[in-house]
Amino acid sequence: MGTAATTQTSVHNVRWTVNNGTALYTNLPTQMVTVNSKVATVTVPDKVTCSLSGSSVPIVVTADAVPFSDIKVSLEKSIATDEAKTDNSVGITVNAGEVVTLKVGTNQGVLGFACAATVTGKELKYKLDGTDKAQFSIIEKVSVTAQKAGTKPATPAMKLAMVADKSTASKTTIEGECPGLGGSWIGLTTLAQGDKVCPPSLMSELLTLSLFQVLKVLMPNNNGATALLLPPVPKPLVNLLLPLRLNTTLLSTVRPSRAGSSPLPRLST
Repeated sequence: MGTAATTQTSVHNVRWTVNNGTALYTNLPTQMVTVNSKVATVTVPDKVTCSLSGSSVPIVVTADAVPFSDIKVSLEKSIATDEAKTDNSVGITVNAGEVVTLKVGTNQGVLGFACAATVTGKELKYKLDGTDKAQFSIIEKVSVTAQKAGTKPATPAMKLAMVADKSTASKTTIEGECPGLGGSWIGLTTLAQGDKVCPPSLMSELLTLSLFQVLKVLMPNNNGATALLLPPVPKPLVNLLLPLRLNTTLLSTVRPSRAGSSPLPRLST
């Protein structure tokens, strides 16, 4: 449930309507909803490192509430308010046209910038825009530290592993460690199924800004289980309610047999 920023701050009556099963169910009672003027927060880092003659580490943008319409977050140069209009972002270039739009269905985004070979600037400013910007707050500036990129190793150790104490059956937490600036962006992408040659079901990419290398970890689409294939049986001994096809993949099969009956065909592994 949400409402526009122009909605009056008060207690409102919300009425629900039953769309299906009206013959069996009555409409729900009126719900009292309080609309307040509390301002949500856009979460961004206040300190970012970049590589000389390179790029910054990823700036992840999130918010503690979902905008009713949208908010837009971007970076811009920091110009002082003194008479000389001092540029506090000398040597720092914001990625052209890069804007993060947060809305229903889009809860985060990434910003970045580039650093020249010589950087004397120390900061950038965050710019907040969008339909619901009045209901959100964001810090004004981000401090920029430019440093020389490390020597590129021939075979960098790109560590990416599951964190056991933070993972559950329904949620897997993965952490990565990369050389250079120490900042990374880990993206998990599910590939389309249907490939005929070893289709991976999960690809993990680790991007290192200072080295800009990609690590891909491929996992089998059967989640590590051994694929069991049924041998061709011309005349099955027992009629199954749901006949199995020859290419059916099974994790496990347990089928009791009656006393005195012939044993069921064995599965080949």
